[in-house]
Amino acid sequence: WVKEATEVRGLPELKSTVDALPHFLDEKNIKVFTKHKVFTEVEMHSRTEILLENYSKTINIEALTTAEMATKEILPAVMAYEKQVCDVLISKKNAGVAYNLEQSVANRIDALAESLNAKIEELGKVTVKAQGISDAYEAAKCYHDEVFATMQSLRAVADELETIVGEKYWPFPTYEELLFNV
Repeated sequence: WVKEATEVRGLPELKSTVDALPHFLDEKNIKVFTKHKVFTEVEMHSRTEILLENYSKTINIEALTTAEMATKEILPAVMAYEKQVCDVLISKKNAGVAYNLEQSVANRIDALAESLNAKIEELGKVTVKAQGISDAYEAAKCYHDEVFATMQSLRAVADELETIVGEKYWPFPTYEELLFNV
């Protein structure tokens, strides 16, 4: 469908709000809205700026919430589970029993926890960067291209941890619980 829309029908491929909103101010759109007295050109510019600011504020709130959930809920749960795995590993090692599985799981959890922490720090940095941009379009672009993208990469790590961390440790309903236990 995308190929037909862009190549056959000549429609633009606008993948995000930030990509689409500036086209509200295309000359042909301004002419239509002003001709029929729906909006003045000034109102169109104002509405576009307001929508871009709303987009930025929404992503900012989502980024702060994501960072808080990851920092205060997910990381502590991961560390508690990792401690449990390490305690079992030490017990098995002291008993002279093979502990390869526990070693492998502990290493995997540790690597993912480090990655999650790095993503949290990166999210904080790009969020502060976006907050410092005064131009509505440039701020929205930064929120989309950097903040939202970082949130997605943080989520990917958290999703992987969800599949490893024991159920009693995980602080939120899992995807399986949300989908099948409604």
